[in-house]
Amino acid sequence: ATPYQRNTMTFGLGSLNDVQAIDIENRGLEGMTFAIVYQQTKVPVNLRVPGEQNMINAVAASAIALSMGVPWQHITEGLHDYEGIKGRFKPYRLRNGVTLVDDSYNSNPYSLGAALKAIKELEPKRGRTIICLGQMSELGKETGPAHREAGAWVASMAAEYLLVMGESASEVLEGALKKGFPSSRAKIVSTHKEMAQE
Repeated sequence: ATPYQRNTMTFGLGSLNDVQAIDIENRGLEGMTFAIVYQQTKVPVNLRVPGEQNMINAVAASAIALSMGVPWQHITEGLHDYEGIKGRFKPYRLRNGVTLVDDSYNSNPYSLGAALKAIKELEPKRGRTIICLGQMSELGKETGPAHREAGAWVASMAAEYLLVMGESASEVLEGALKKGFPSSRAKIVSTHKEMAQE
């Protein structure tokens, strides 16, 4: 119980959590399989959306459902049927073996960091990664540092190209170049059309 006289339920990857994900298998663009453990019950889950962030969200949703007495079958079926949110790490398979990952919805440093980490894990052994970034809004005094950090993250991925647009594009570029990203493979663009053409 907490000081507010309410029961608590924790969730996550660690063994001390009440609801825990184990036996995690990352299947790339096909999603993730794992098991959820709660009170000595272990239930397999097939999540069809990629990214560790989606798995953590699935464990959180499971904890909420379990605390409300939802049957396991409803939980696993709901997680299996989940298709993700438009604009939040949504992969699309295009022609010629190209995969486009759309993470444009209300981007913020946490979602961008999670997306870049997941993209690095999805990257094929042979192929190129092109990162196209726009403006992250409503960050206040953290706007500059957050965009410079985003550039540094891209540099750590060894992406092939970086295209940036928005008010903080120069700060993203600064962060990338400072961490060794080649200036010849980074460009600021002014419109979505120009970004697509590049």
